[in-house]
Amino acid sequence: MNQYEAGSMFSDFLTGTFDRLKGYYKGFRLDFPPKERAFLKLYGQYEITQITICRSPIHQALDSVLNILSLGKWDDLKTQYNFDKMFHLFLVIRLSNQHAVRLEKNEVVRIANTFKLDNDTEFDEIHLHGKKITLDELLRNTINAVGSKQFFIYSPWNENCQRFILDILHSNGLLDEQSKQFIYQDLTELIQELPAVTKVIGQKVTDTAHALNLLVHGSSLNK
Repeated sequence: MNQYEAGSMFSDFLTGTFDRLKGYYKGFRLDFPPKERAFLKLYGQYEITQITICRSPIHQALDSVLNILSLGKWDDLKTQYNFDKMFHLFLVIRLSNQHAVRLEKNEVVRIANTFKLDNDTEFDEIHLHGKKITLDELLRNTINAVGSKQFFIYSPWNENCQRFILDILHSNGLLDEQSKQFIYQDLTELIQELPAVTKVIGQKVTDTAHALNLLVHGSSLNK
C-alpha cells in the first residue's frame, strides 16, 4: 500500500466516523437508512408486479418481555380483548426485474432483497388491477400523503408496522376491506390499559435502537 492509498483509506475512515457521529447526535433520521437508499438507487425505478401482505406472530421472547414490563397485564389484556396472537406485518414486493424485496418498519424502515419467511407466516395478496407503479413511486406517494415523521419514526403503540402497511396501501389506492381486516388489530383499548411505565419503556427501547442504527450506519451515504 502506498502513501496515497493509506491517506485515502484514513480519510474515508474519518468521513465515515464523522457521518455516524453526526447522525447519532442529530437524533432521528427522517429518511431511509444509507443501505436502503443505495438499494433504491438501483431498484427503485422498476415497476411493481406483485404485492403480498405478510404477517408473522411476534416471537415468544418479545411476548414474554412485554408481559414482564407490564407486570403480567399484557397476557391478561390479550385474553380480555380476545387477541390470541400478535403479529408483525411486512410487504413482499416483486419487481419487473424479477427481484423480490421485503419492506417493513421496525426501529427504522428496512428494505431487503434477501430474506426468509417463517413457517407460520400468513399471506394476503394485493390486487393491483393493472396499476402501473414503481417501488420509488409507492414509497414517495406514501411519504407525501402521511409526512416523513409518520412514515419514518417508529412507535410500538401507534406508528408501528401495522400503521405503516395501512399507510402504504391507502396512499396508493390499493387498500380494500379484505386487506384492511387482514392487517388491522385494534389495540387502542388494550394499550390504554397498559401501565404507563410499560409504554414509556417500550418507546425508549425503540428510540435507543433507532439511535444505535444511526451510530452504526450514519445518516447519509458517504459521497
